[in-house]
Amino acid sequence: MPATRENARGYFESQTISFLQDRILAAFGVGWDTPTSMRALPPQWWKSPSIAPLRAQIVAFVNAELDKHPLWAFKDPRTMRMLPMWDGIVPELRAEPVFLFVTRHPNEVAGSLHARGKLDPVIAELLWLEHNVDALLACRDRIAAIVDYQEWIDRPLEQVRYMIDRVALPNSKTDEELTAMLARVVAPELRHHAPSNAFHLPFTGPLYDALLKRDLAAALSLAELFNISRTLTSAVAVPMYRKMAELTDVANQRGARIAELEARIKAPQPAPSASIAEPKL
Repeated sequence: MPATRENARGYFESQTISFLQDRILAAFGVGWDTPTSMRALPPQWWKSPSIAPLRAQIVAFVNAELDKHPLWAFKDPRTMRMLPMWDGIVPELRAEPVFLFVTRHPNEVAGSLHARGKLDPVIAELLWLEHNVDALLACRDRIAAIVDYQEWIDRPLEQVRYMIDRVALPNSKTDEELTAMLARVVAPELRHHAPSNAFHLPFTGPLYDALLKRDLAAALSLAELFNISRTLTSAVAVPMYRKMAELTDVANQRGARIAELEARIKAPQPAPSASIAEPKL
C-alpha cells in the first residue's frame, strides 16, 4: 500500500489482497472496522458461492507471486479474521505456510485508527481484541513466532535474529549487514503515539501482556474466554444492532418527511386574489 500522511514510508501491505479481502467482507455487509461482536460473519462464510470469484482471484494472485518468489510473505490485518478461508486456499497453492504473529499495543492501534478515521477508542480496542483472538484461535500451535511492534522499533536486530531462528529462514548475513537493511525499513520517528496501559475492556491488558511475554498457552486461554464472552454478547448485541438499524431507518425517513413539510411551510405562499362584487340594481 502507498504512503500516506499518517505513514510516510507506506504500509508494507499487499494492496491486491487487501482490496480483495475488503470486497469479501463487503459481500456480507461488513467492513474491516465492523466488530464481529456486534455483527458476526455468517457460519461457514468462506464456503459461500457469492465470494468464490474473489477467492479465485486471491489464489491466482498468490500463485503468480510464488512463481516469482519461492519464499514469499504478505501482511494484511484483515487476514486475522479470514484465516478459515486461507486454510482452504493454502493446499491449493501447494505451499508450506508459516504464521508470524505480529501484535501492537492496543492503545497505539486505537490512537492510529482514531487519527486516520476518528474511530471511537472503545470500538478500536474491541477490534484489536477480536482480530488478535481470531488469529490466535485459527492458528494455535502453528504460530512460529510472536513479534511486538514496540520491540521491533526498539530492538530490530534482536527481533530479526529471533524470527530467522524461529521460522528457520536461510540467512548468511552478518549483524552489520542486517542492521543496514533494517535501517531502510525501521523508522522510530513514525511512531506517533505514546500509549498508556489504561484499557476500556477487561481482556485487553492480560491478552497483550501474554503476547508480550510470548506466552502462547496463556494467550490461547484468554482468547478462548473472550470468544465465549463474545458469543454470549452477540446473542444480545446482534438483535439489538438490527433493531437499532431499523429504528435509525425509520427516524431518517421521518426526519426527511419533517424537513420536506418545513420547507413547504417556509416557502412563499401566493397572495389571495381579491374581488369586489358589484351591487345588483
